[in-house]
Amino acid sequence: MRTDTPHVVLKTLTSSALACCLLAGARAQPDQGSALPFWRLGPVENSGLHQPMQRVISDQNEFIRLWALVWANYPRPPEPPAINFSKEAVVVLALGQRNTGGYAIRAAGVTYAQGSLEVVVLTSSPGLGCVVTTSFTSPVELLRVGVPAKSAKFHAQVSAVNCTQ
Repeated sequence: MRTDTPHVVLKTLTSSALACCLLAGARAQPDQGSALPFWRLGPVENSGLHQPMQRVISDQNEFIRLWALVWANYPRPPEPPAINFSKEAVVVLALGQRNTGGYAIRAAGVTYAQGSLEVVVLTSSPGLGCVVTTSFTSPVELLRVGVPAKSAKFHAQVSAVNCTQ
């Protein structure tokens, strides 16, 4: 029976995890076609981006400008997260302005191939019978990916929500 105290076990696990992450971070680029982890910086239902947009941001100044636009319709926008653009990139998925609620845009997956990202983008719209807000919306999703990409190919999957069942 082990008698390690919890903080010793935690310290051992933390050291092992750190070594694992450091070794994983030693690779310059991910394997071709490999799935990349990504972190959602938030879906925003009513952004200030009124035109559709799918692009990669790889510069801090551009990211700060974009962040301000995304949160332009909110009185107290959150501070932009710190992004290390030498190791990461931000993917912007904006659906553009819609005349009602019920629309959404989301990433289903991100892979790396031939020097750029490939992003599967899911968009949905309200179908017949859906109860939605009657105000303009501009859905956006921002993703943080762990590779310093400058370009991406976007693959769309479109669906309508069935609210009659």
